[in-house]
Amino acid sequence: MIAVRWNHIAGQNDPNAQEITNSIIKANNLSTGTDNKVVTATLTLKCVGVGTLVDYDNATIDIYELVRPWAEMTSSWNYADGSSHLWGKPGAKDANDRGTVLLDTVPVGNLLIGGTIMIDIPVEVAQSWLNNEPNHYGVILVGRDPEAYDYGQINFASTEYTTSSDRPILTIEAVYDSAYVKKCGDAGTVYLAQDFNNDCYVDFKDFEVFLRDWLICTDPLRPECDQYYK
Repeated sequence: MIAVRWNHIAGQNDPNAQEITNSIIKANNLSTGTDNKVVTATLTLKCVGVGTLVDYDNATIDIYELVRPWAEMTSSWNYADGSSHLWGKPGAKDANDRGTVLLDTVPVGNLLIGGTIMIDIPVEVAQSWLNNEPNHYGVILVGRDPEAYDYGQINFASTEYTTSSDRPILTIEAVYDSAYVKKCGDAGTVYLAQDFNNDCYVDFKDFEVFLRDWLICTDPLRPECDQYYK
């Protein structure tokens, strides 16, 4: 599922940055697996509405990665989550809201209803999404037009759009790569309490380690125990 929330400045744009409309979008339930290497990643959006714009031949959409969590149903221009968590700056413009690296720029001048745009997601970004899905927050689409000074917007179909074929599509092409296979001992490995030799198995090798220390004591009140503290 891809969750979309559209945010905009009602009635005006930003005369300094020409951010005429911003949108945030995130892909959920990625399922290619962490043992796959991303080759390409593309986000496809379908235009389903065009508002009144003034000379938007040079309009573009810049794409940046979001770096903080947000809520699909309650985010807005000012708030990332309901009315309790503000964006660092309205429109998620702060460095704590979005990354500073431009991922892609897509021209949308004279985009018509029914038209589509394709956004290239850098492979390293898509790979990080696959490897750590719970901690990825999607991207922000920043609409810009250096010539437009009146309010306007381009509407793309969201994940709830009636026609399912018009909804956003994130296409990730990946291939199996042994370098991405998680192995015992990798960072984050969880060992069972009885896995004394940390080989990710509880077996006779662990029993051998257990017997090796059988009846050894470290009680400092008993002189016959290991005097490790001296």
